[in-house]
Amino acid sequence: MNKLTGVFFVLALVFGGIAYYEYENSKEEKVEKAREAQIIGWGQEELVSATLEKSGKLLKVERRDGDWWLVQPFEDMADQFNVNSWAGDIATEKGAKLDAKKTAAGDVFWAEYGLDRDLTILTIENESGDKAVVSFAKNAAFDGQFFSRYKNDVYIAVRPWAGVMAKSADNLRNRDVFRKKSKIEKVRMQVMGDDYTLIRAEGETWSMQDDESFKFDLNDGTAFGRQLSGLRIESFVDDSSALKNLKTFGLDKPVGVLTVSMAGQGEQQLQIGKVAKKAGQEDDKYYAKASDAK
Repeated sequence: MNKLTGVFFVLALVFGGIAYYEYENSKEEKVEKAREAQIIGWGQEELVSATLEKSGKLLKVERRDGDWWLVQPFEDMADQFNVNSWAGDIATEKGAKLDAKKTAAGDVFWAEYGLDRDLTILTIENESGDKAVVSFAKNAAFDGQFFSRYKNDVYIAVRPWAGVMAKSADNLRNRDVFRKKSKIEKVRMQVMGDDYTLIRAEGETWSMQDDESFKFDLNDGTAFGRQLSGLRIESFVDDSSALKNLKTFGLDKPVGVLTVSMAGQGEQQLQIGKVAKKAGQEDDKYYAKASDAK
């Protein structure tokens, strides 16, 4: 390498380094500006609990050993994807700080923005126990946006905050029928007087317990296992009502009982009730109750 080439090489490194430094700084500045525009400004990963209080009702989720759980209005496993999405919205949704109108004493005139009563209150907490509280006025300010209060400031919360406030336990509840994701080893089906048990033989091959000559082919076995593991709950019935009125749901005399044995997890039983269709309904209705339902 001659001296001239060497000089140009060093210059290229220097200016390249400057350009890289400026690029990195610009990225950091953009992140900081984005955080400034966010009302709370926390990272999604910082959240360990979120509580939404609206119209006297409470919705609370908290993270336990890495998984999200519903705590209020009842305790149940949460849908991890849905809660993570909600937490992401809480952490990133934006707002514009206002030069709020103040009283003669210098306090914010909260009533001017509907922030003095009938509030929707969102409280989040991190691992250190720090809390952030955002309050929202009951009525939209304009164009689907809301007046909100964070600390002692008034913000115009952008339209997506309405989605954050609209969440319910039904939105965030885990809808998997079989929530323990261990491999299913045995299935007993008691349906309409019939009683038979299927056992996983090798891989995705299944056989009948009392007739080992009967076997699913590999494709059918794979589909059966996946469909069983992937059973989802379409909608929930109020727990207390269901337990007190089993006859209403045909669960006083189930038409079927499904007992599933999972590797290392024991058994889980699903009772299936049938309610005959009424005038104007197209089909019979089926309800299910898990053995561990409370």
